[in-house]
Amino acid sequence: MGFSRTQSGLLAIDALVNLILGGMLLLFPAGVLDTIGLPKVSHHFYTSILGAVIFGIGLAILVDLFGASNDIRGLGLLGAITINF
Repeated sequence: MGFSRTQSGLLAIDALVNLILGGMLLLFPAGVLDTIGLPKVSHHFYTSILGAVIFGIGLAILVDLFGASNDIRGLGLLGAITINF
């Protein structure tokens, strides 16, 4: 089952946003927290874990988007919509 052009575009945009946000949380947890106005913490363990989860979701979306021709499944459109809500 392939994706329509609109669905592929939405999945690509969602994957890109997840990869960027997850990467930023992984690499610069203090900077992201300061930018969005959250209180300062003594360690960034949970911020890094959140970044890893969001980055992984982005990778799963890409696997589903580009692996569909080889019958490799990832998160899928419905999974991406569910996670975003």
